[in-house]
Formats: sequence, C-alpha cells, structure tokens
Amino acid sequence: MDRDIFIQEYEETDENQNLNQIKLGWLSGEPSITRVLKEKKIGEEVIAVEIEHFNHPCKLILCDDVEDEKCCDGCGRSISTSFYYCVECNYILHKRCAELPRKTRHWAFKETFTLKPYTWFQCYFCCFHCSGLSYEKDAVVSLCCISCFVIPDSLTTKGHRHWVFFDHRFTFKCNICDDGHQKKGAFVCRLKECDHFTLDYTRLTLPNTAWCKNDEHPLVLTYRDDIHPHLDQCVCDICEESRDPNERFYYCGICDYAAHFLCVLSKYPFMKLGLTYEYEFHEHPLTLGKKDYYHDYLKCSVCDKYCKEVFLECTQPGCKYVIDWECRLRIWRSKGI
Repeated sequence: MDRDIFIQEYEETDENQNLNQIKLGWLSGEPSITRVLKEKKIGEEVIAVEIEHFNHPCKLILCDDVEDEKCCDGCGRSISTSFYYCVECNYILHKRCAELPRKTRHWAFKETFTLKPYTWFQCYFCCFHCSGLSYEKDAVVSLCCISCFVIPDSLTTKGHRHWVFFDHRFTFKCNICDDGHQKKGAFVCRLKECDHFTLDYTRLTLPNTAWCKNDEHPLVLTYRDDIHPHLDQCVCDICEESRDPNERFYYCGICDYAAHFLCVLSKYPFMKLGLTYEYEFHEHPLTLGKKDYYHDYLKCSVCDKYCKEVFLECTQPGCKYVIDWECRLRIWRSKGI
C-alpha cells in the first residue's frame, strides 16, 4: 500500500505499502545520505545511483528490480519499488527511507528528532515492536518508527470519505500493549454524521497486504465487512473470536478467509529476523527468531514454557539458551530498563 503524503494530505493507493512513495513536503533537515558517489540524469531529473549512508559503512546502489521478498532495514516494510542495496552485505533501504532527514522537527513536538538505528524499539505512536531506523526525540527517550513519523496532522485515507484531523485529547486503550495503558491522540472526523470516526496510528499504518500461514494467498487489508451481510456475527478465522464489522481486518476473497489484523500481523510484524543482540543476562550473542514448524516446541530457558512467537536464541555452538521475547521484556521492565 503506497502512501503519498503531502503537506496536508495523506492518500493511500492499492499497491503494497512502503515509504518509497512518500512525498515529504513538510519534512526537512540534515540529510541521511552523507555522500553521493554517482549520479544519473533521467530527463530533467538527476538521481543518485550510488550513495553513502550514515547507517552503513559500504556504498549503496540504486535498484528498481524486486526479484524476491525483501524487507527494508529502515522501516521494516516490504520492498516493492526503488531501493538502495549493498553488494557486500544484506543491507537494503527504500529509496525514500534513505532520503529521510537525519535531524528534523515534528509537527506535534517542539524538540528536534534524530534518526538513529535500533535492533529493537517500541514505537511511541503505533506501539508496534520494530527494528531499524527510529526518530529519537532529543533530551527525552521517545522513539518513533519512520512509518508513523512522516504522517501529517490532517489527512484523507481509504475507508473514510472525509478528512480526519489529529486530536491529542482523544484517549483509548492500546491494542498492542498488554499493560492496559491508555494512549493519547488519534485522527478524528469532526462531522457529526460520522459519529466521531477515529483512526489511531496502529490502524493508519497497517500494510495493505499481509501473509498468514493458514492461507496460501496474500490477505488484503479491508476497511469494513460488507462481504458477509447475511451473517449474524463476523468471526475471525484465526482466533475464532467475534470481529467488529466496522473494524479493519485482513481478507482473502479466494478462500473467504477473514481475520483480525492483530491475529495476522501479531505485535512484531516489523522486527527483522536474524539480527544479533548482545543480551546483558546471557554471556553469548543471541539471534532473533520467529516461531515456525521447526520451532513449534522450542522452550524458553527462563520460564520453561513454549515460546509463543518471537524469541532470542544463542548463536554459540553447543549452547541451547533460548528466551521468549515476552519473557525478555518482562525481565527488562522488572529491572527498570
């Protein structure tokens, strides 16, 4: 789902979502590209085809051919259009992610934000767990994923015919966090006829397509359930719990398969597998993995329960240390980290 973002407009198209299609009319500042090594003129436009980027030691080359499924090391989203890649490493960036400013301001805050790399962080806006580049507010540790950071304060979006405006007074329970805390701020339609239609950052930045192991086809983000008007109750085909027909969900029209967006994506859709972590409670480096058929019965070394979804596994040969990601978060929070 490509998103074209203008100074006052945010428009969704039908393609796969990535930041390569964002037009950042309001965002400016110190560039992330530290050096342009080679340029190419196409018509009246001069394009950087080889660059150096602050977050990678090797040169990056521009490419338009997407041959297989790749994820951006900046935003964690899938690659579908122009990107920069490293010929020596597995590092890859959407063209637009590479062009984001390294230091800039945000319309909701007074402080300057700095773009920094993180192996893991939880976005201040959408609360998804992410890895990659994050905007950090100076003087205060407040990390924002770049998908959320570039959204303007008023926009139009597919699924609603009117403009919505950010309202910092709006409070609601976070769908991602397990602590039941109230989030502040959402995009609200001010027209009475829309009965206070609201969208939070979580729903606003959902990928337009997603995959689920229970269906061989891509699932398409659907904005309301007008597909099953004959049913008394809409049900999620993953958790088998009821679904709100007015809530966004993922759907396969071929298989008539419908599911909550969180059941499809989980809380960790934008964490890159295979990243190495230095974990202060274990002597060896750990690598990030995700539960699959091979890891179905992998047990956490800390709580002795089966890993739920995402876990860290020791890279040292002979060491079988594994810690479930949720278990790791509990330890961190208990230590005040």
